[in-house]
Amino acid sequence: PNKRVSASVAKRQERDARTLYCGNLSYSLTEALLIEEFETVCGNGAVNSVRFSERRDCAWVELRDESMAEKAVGPMHDLEVLGRRMNVDRTGHLSKKAKGRA
Repeated sequence: PNKRVSASVAKRQERDARTLYCGNLSYSLTEALLIEEFETVCGNGAVNSVRFSERRDCAWVELRDESMAEKAVGPMHDLEVLGRRMNVDRTGHLSKKAKGRA
C-alpha cells in the first residue's frame, strides 16, 4: 500500500470527523453569525473554519475536535437561524447518508 495515499485518507477522515455539514441556510447568513451560533453550543474558539457553497445555501463548519462536532450536531440540527431551520449532519464516513440512515 502507498503510504502517501494512506496518510492522505487518514488526514481526510480526521478532518471529516470534526467537520459538520450545514444545509438549508438563509442566503443572508454571515460567517460571523454562523460561528456565533456554534460557539453558543461549543464555547468560544470552537470553530476552526467555515466554508460556504458557491450559492451560500450550505456550509461546512470545521470545529476544533471531534468531540465538539459530536456535541454540536443535536442542538444545531433544526435550529432556526434567520427564519430557516438548519440541517446539520456529520461529514464523510460519519454522515447519516454514509451510515445508510438517510
